Amino acid sequence: MSNNFDNDPVSYRRGSDVAVDAGLRAFFRSVYNYMIAGLALTGVVGYVVAYFAFQDGSALGQLLFGSPFRWVVMLAPLGVALIFGGRIYTMRPASAQMVFWAFATLMGVSLSYIMAFAVSSVGAQQLVNATGYTGPTVLKAFLSAALGFGVLSIMGYTTKRDLSGIGAIAFAGLIAAIIASLTQMILGSVFNIGFFQGGAFDIIISLVIIAASLGLIAFTTQNLKGLYYHARQSGDEDLAQSYAIGGALSLYINFINLFLALLRIFSARN
Repeated sequence: MSNNFDNDPVSYRRGSDVAVDAGLRAFFRSVYNYMIAGLALTGVVGYVVAYFAFQDGSALGQLLFGSPFRWVVMLAPLGVALIFGGRIYTMRPASAQMVFWAFATLMGVSLSYIMAFAVSSVGAQQLVNATGYTGPTVLKAFLSAALGFGVLSIMGYTTKRDLSGIGAIAFAGLIAAIIASLTQMILGSVFNIGFFQGGAFDIIISLVIIAASLGLIAFTTQNLKGLYYHARQSGDEDLAQSYAIGGALSLYINFINLFLALLRIFSARN
């Protein structure tokens, strides 16, 4: 007895679409799971480092934030992102995971000063007073970043419009903001030039980073769909996993940039 479904090309395509959709959902689950796990690792590392570094008289705190080594702490994640940000997509899954977890760990060390609000020492509270990064402020920035990320990622996933142009503009804006941030850090912190010490210049940079990060979240999400279809067509499961890890790293970086920019605005301090 013949099966009409097998001989119906429309039904066959529908069945194929269902398989693709299920695979695509599984792919994005993997992407978001990696990203969430990376954020969790960053948070845990940040808290642990803050707990020990911001105890009064801590040698670790002096090393990480009171010596020339602080430049390594601040710039190491940027260096890893520049070196491996594009290459991670073509690495073997095991190597890609090593880069991803190493980056999340370095970011936790670099951003540990944000967790000072959770430490009860005098030095930690002085840092909180100087930055304005209180517990409620950090939570508000994180939740706002999560909301913005969710909305733009859904938009990138569902839209039929090609977001390549938006991605290019957003990337250029982010690079310009990074250069401006480094200029601000050097001229403001090192040479004490007043114009670069917070204020309007800091707000402008933060707003550019927010806009660029949101655009890149939507673009990256859409681009990941194309990468999934490419991996599926090639039949290479390792390639699909590397794409998922690389996509998670890209989205993770965009989320962190968005969170930090919002935090700077909400704290309203340098």
